[in-house]
Amino acid sequence: MDVCTIATSNYVAHARVLAESFLTHNRRSTIHVLVFDEDSRAALSGEARLRTLGPQDIGIDSDELHRRATMYNTQGLAASMKPDVLLALLRESRGPLLFIDADGRIYSDLDPLAPLCERHSLLLCPHSLDPYPLSRGESPEQVILRAGALNAGFVGAAEGAEEALRWWARRTRRHCVFEPQASIMFDQTWLTLAPCLFEHEILRDRGCNVAGWNLHTRDIEWNGQVPEIDGERLRHFHFAGSFDPLQPDHLTPIAALAAWWADLRERPGAAQLVREYAQRLLALGYERARSTAPTYTVTPAGVPIAAWMRECYRTALLQFEDGLGEEPPNPFSHGDERFIEWLEPLASSAARAQAPPSPEGNGSNQVSEALASALLDSRRALARIAELEADRDDAAAWAERVSVELRKACAEVAKATEELAKANAERACCATVIEQMRNSVSWRVTKPLRSVKAAVRRTRSGVLSPSPHDPPAR
Repeated sequence: MDVCTIATSNYVAHARVLAESFLTHNRRSTIHVLVFDEDSRAALSGEARLRTLGPQDIGIDSDELHRRATMYNTQGLAASMKPDVLLALLRESRGPLLFIDADGRIYSDLDPLAPLCERHSLLLCPHSLDPYPLSRGESPEQVILRAGALNAGFVGAAEGAEEALRWWARRTRRHCVFEPQASIMFDQTWLTLAPCLFEHEILRDRGCNVAGWNLHTRDIEWNGQVPEIDGERLRHFHFAGSFDPLQPDHLTPIAALAAWWADLRERPGAAQLVREYAQRLLALGYERARSTAPTYTVTPAGVPIAAWMRECYRTALLQFEDGLGEEPPNPFSHGDERFIEWLEPLASSAARAQAPPSPEGNGSNQVSEALASALLDSRRALARIAELEADRDDAAAWAERVSVELRKACAEVAKATEELAKANAERACCATVIEQMRNSVSWRVTKPLRSVKAAVRRTRSGVLSPSPHDPPAR
């Protein structure tokens, strides 16, 4: 039973924990990880049975990748490719596969799930197998109804599931967004329709996809070092809800989820499991991964892509694919400048569409001003980046010229230093010879004779210098 997952750069540590745990308990299997950048690929390399894939390996070319990267945020981009990666791997192997979200950990063998996949082609996992108590306010079941009764973080597929996966992929291709008012939660709510349309099996293994949302009637029990639940081996725990290993006493830091998820103070077995996962996540680079901005959150020039920009682009792309107008430019295929120029005339209409009602009637103007300000900031950022790049190029050219001149000057200084050293050596040698001559016996003995010779030379030259022994002139 092979497994596949998707890891954006800020979830690389999660993927490493998932891969490590899966390969430990499933020694004949392979885990396939879809990544979006080379740094993530490098961080996941080195494991023999871990295979990294890029979007091109699952049939997503660069143009399509750039469209999705512009219209979807990080979560939507990754979720949109779940059916694509399952389809691509099924074409390769035809064998049973599990897609598991990167924020999970495996605790035992998953091979017993393979026959279910092979018999029914599509294996779907409900959020919970136990009903929740009714409440006066909004109940957990109402939350799950909006999110989808089936969890997209644990999906099995085998030969025969291709039609269902293609159906799912057509919907996530352009409609993998978070719009609760439209009953769309990324890739997940679409699966609610799958049992009505395709052959399938609802997974009722109580040790799979255990998570904060389905611990309301149970807890993890420990048999020595082996975690169990409901009297059976725990297979997989889903640490969803933006779990933070720096806060290991909580299953989720999101208050709206924590309000109805299990409280770890009342689940000591789960609390121990969570603490162990937090330690492993930190050990495998969580803090470094989470400090890395995911690919495609900003344009190539570094301008953040706001949610309204993504929605404007998605709306225009859908219109183009319906035969209306031209394809809108995106920053990754067409450049920042074209993308920002295309957005400018849409700012006012986007402002009117998103404007909150206002008693004074000026809500639209306020949002319009905010959007116009965002566009202006983006253009200023682009201009500033261009200036800095020009300054960088000038500085690099100047540094190269100075470097050449400095190398020449250093060579000349070295040559002059060498010549000066030679001259100093010769002068020292001469000084030694002269000193030796002056201290010799022959030099002292012949001193009177040298004085006479000097006087004769002066006389012959017509210049008579007074001797120090002559009387002074009167």
